[in-house]
Amino acid sequence: MGHIQETYKNNHDIMLLSHTVMPWRDSVPLLKQYAKKYHVDSNKWHLVTGSKDALYTIARTGYFADEDFTKTQDESNFIHTENFILVDKQGYIRGVYNGTLEIDVERLKRHIKILRKET
Repeated sequence: MGHIQETYKNNHDIMLLSHTVMPWRDSVPLLKQYAKKYHVDSNKWHLVTGSKDALYTIARTGYFADEDFTKTQDESNFIHTENFILVDKQGYIRGVYNGTLEIDVERLKRHIKILRKET
């Protein structure tokens, strides 16, 4: 995410959002420490926390972030994914990318360029 932040630091149309995967631990002060340590620009990249139920509902039903989730799995199970999700201004998911793979991060950047031409 730091690389994406740097690439688009002067583009006000592109924002970054990271939801904590451990809301029971990641308080606002702790996220602020993390942001300082990793040079997160709060004007570009937002680190958020909240209730576990709300965050897990967003992850599962909004971003479909838990690709292994099935109705037979316990919904209270820990969710963690390395995925970056590209969402357009209308709130539609336009792509899912493995943020730990350079090739996928480059694909994300290509897709951002394509999406920007559409608007």
